[in-house]
Amino acid sequence: MGLITAVSLMVYIAFFAIGLGPIFWLLIAEIYPLKLRAPGMSVATVANWGANFLVAYTFLTLAGLLGKAGIFWFYGLMGVITWLFVDRLVPETKGKTLEEIEEYFITRAGSPRKGREQSGLRRAS
Repeated sequence: MGLITAVSLMVYIAFFAIGLGPIFWLLIAEIYPLKLRAPGMSVATVANWGANFLVAYTFLTLAGLLGKAGIFWFYGLMGVITWLFVDRLVPETKGKTLEEIEEYFITRAGSPRKGREQSGLRRAS
């Protein structure tokens, strides 16, 4: 059983590293305007590591309350909720300039600049 667990963990880490792993770091590098990029990325990085710490810190307690299967169902549900959040609120940035991305977020915040349709960004799907 130990070998299967170790191999499964290595496969998970490998696929995470070439899949969703770098997405967070790419996204935070693109969504902040130049004048706010350093403080924005700093806050996002602290939030990311804080969330990682929270998961690690509460895992055993939650596993005791929900059971071994229950905790993974809980984290699976959180993954689905996260996917829905990203699908609905995170725009596709492929092929867009930093200025276009900034304009998209300014428009979403309610600033009277050019409309969302004109910005050329759409929701990620």
